[in-house]
Amino acid sequence: RVAAAFEPLGGRVLYAVKANANLALLATLAGLGAGFDVVSGGELLRVLGSGGDPAATVFAGVGKTEAELALAIEHGVIVHVESADELDALQAVAARQERPARFAVRVNPDVEVDTHANIQTGHDEAKFGVPVAVAHELLARAARGELPWCQPVGVHVHVGSQLPDPDGM
Repeated sequence: RVAAAFEPLGGRVLYAVKANANLALLATLAGLGAGFDVVSGGELLRVLGSGGDPAATVFAGVGKTEAELALAIEHGVIVHVESADELDALQAVAARQERPARFAVRVNPDVEVDTHANIQTGHDEAKFGVPVAVAHELLARAARGELPWCQPVGVHVHVGSQLPDPDGM
């Protein structure tokens, strides 16, 4: 029902593997056509092992290793970059593999939301994402051809979890 609700908008259901990485659950979701949101190489391997479509998988999270970036590139997973340094690392790994890397820039919108302080991710001191101006510059670098192995495909914004009121920003 969720997938059908968002289909007219071009939306797709992505299951956050960190919520429950049980292989039977992941296989069931993959069989239903769900995509996946992973935050580690281990989670990505579980998705791949359960029949998940790597083209319908995104790799978010801070601190991705070069090995994790290489795994994502090898399977065509979209990497959500959290910093200019991470985008440069993605470019370097993709160049070594001679494979294009699809990426989205995680934008930190600098907003406070009504939820527990430990799960707010969109305020100015959060470790996640880049300010809007930096996101513009990273995408402009790609547009100018400065990142020939990296293909921008979107932006990622996440302000926090367990929001009791969608208007509470």
